[in-house]
Amino acid sequence: MVSLHDIDIQCNLSDERQASNNDESSWSNNWADEKIQQEKLVQEQKSTEDDEINRLKSIISDIQLENENLKELNAELYQIKLQYTNTDSMVNESIIKSQDIDIQCLLQPITVDSF
Repeated sequence: MVSLHDIDIQCNLSDERQASNNDESSWSNNWADEKIQQEKLVQEQKSTEDDEINRLKSIISDIQLENENLKELNAELYQIKLQYTNTDSMVNESIIKSQDIDIQCLLQPITVDSF
């Protein structure tokens, strides 16, 4: 025959086992939730990293385009400088020649007068 005390103990053990199962179930649910949260964080981090990579690629592309534009501008400025240098040289040569002619013209009469 089962005593009342034995029944209480069995009920208590049964309750403990159910509580233990609930704890395991709760722990399992928490573990699954944590895993899901970690996966979400990893996805968000990957998305953020991909966005940053795309942003940096865009900046690099803009810099390369600007660099090409600056190279073209530099080439144009160099050509303009060469044109002005050539023009300045021609102007300087013509000034020198015209001054030489003037000097020669001025000197010739003096030289002729002295003979």
